[in-house]
Parts: sequence; structure tokens; C-alpha cells
Amino acid sequence: MLYLEGMLLYSVWALLLFGVLGYALWLGAWEERWTAVALIVIGLGSGPLLDQKHATTPQLIEWPAALADLVLLSILTYFAVVRRLWWAVWAAGFQSLSILIHASKLLDRDLLRPAYIAAYTKYGYLVVAAVAVGIWSRRPRRDLSPP
Repeated sequence: MLYLEGMLLYSVWALLLFGVLGYALWLGAWEERWTAVALIVIGLGSGPLLDQKHATTPQLIEWPAALADLVLLSILTYFAVVRRLWWAVWAAGFQSLSILIHASKLLDRDLLRPAYIAAYTKYGYLVVAAVAVGIWSRRPRRDLSPP
């Protein structure tokens, strides 16, 4: 029963993720589109690179995921600092927390792999939420004033 609940939550999350990324590619400005492409490439590209033969070994950090998170953090930091986008500030902050989880795994090798993966993926949800709010806030507003 717990497995089915987990799969249902994962399926709902996957639908929301691809919905937001599709929304970013369709209606977002170029910054949101670049972020969406980076999230898609990093999400699909880092999975096959994960070390599956050591999946039950608690000592290993997920280096492909950590490097991919650093690349995404650099993109979001650029948008936050140079382009001065407020949603990118939030997204970069959440992504920084994900990097801190990777650093904590380096410092505490006894951190169990499921807890480690669950911890750093949760901040990805918040990064996607920040992108969605950023797209929504930049959309054109209708003029509701009386004629």
C-alpha cells in the first residue's frame, strides 16, 4: 500500500514538473526557457550517470547529481545577480540548499542513501515552484479599469 502511495505521489509530481517546464517553454521569457531546458537536461542526463552498482553503499556521494546541481546553481545565480530576476533569487537559494545536502553527505558518510536522495530532491520541487511563480508573475496583465 505504501508503495502505491509513493508511486501516485511521484506520478503527480512528474505531471506537475513537466507541466511547469512546458509552461516555461511555451510562455516563459528566455530566462525561464533556459532554466526549463537546464532542468530537463540535468534531470534526464544525470539519472543514467548515477552509480547503480553502489546503490546500497552509504559512503558514496552522487557525484553526477552534485555536479549537475552546481551547473544549475550557476545558471540560476547568473539570472539572479546579472539579470536581477526575483524568482531566480529564490530558485538559487533553494538550489544552494541542495548543494549543502551534498556537502553534508561528504562530511557525514553515515548518512543513509535514501535519506540523502530524499533530502536533495525536495529542494528541486521548490526550484520548479519558483520558476512557475516567476513565469506567472511576468505574464501580461489585463487592464480591468473601467473605460
